[in-house]
Amino acid sequence: MKVTLKVTLFLLITSMSFSLCAQHDSVEVEKCKVEYDSIHGMDCYVSADRNATPVDGIGELFKTFRKTLKLSKEDRELNEFGKYFFSFIVDENGTVISVKSIRGKITRPSLDLVYDILNSTEWIPGKCGDKYVPMKMILPCQICFK
Repeated sequence: MKVTLKVTLFLLITSMSFSLCAQHDSVEVEKCKVEYDSIHGMDCYVSADRNATPVDGIGELFKTFRKTLKLSKEDRELNEFGKYFFSFIVDENGTVISVKSIRGKITRPSLDLVYDILNSTEWIPGKCGDKYVPMKMILPCQICFK
């Protein structure tokens, strides 16, 4: 009975993941879409021909977060689960501007540290056609408090 249940769950989950992938492939994302972002107070691209990315890759950015970001006791009390979403803009020059926490309460000194980490990272700006464009980025983070 247990083996049958496990096999059935495995097949169900596997078939769901394949159908989700198939649905995802059929959805076409609009390229070079500009929206006004009220959080940052400016027009910025939410999709592009080539989205903004860290020069060393997203993996290196997360390694830098792991090594550098130390949150205070107050931050831990504000957000016991450690889930954060940071929104920021990478401008046409690859400079990070206007970092905001859009999910997860965080103190101002810690948000400034997030800004410093993002700003010290070298970014390749987003590109539409042959033009560099300001891109809105959302960075999800889960911080394990030990």
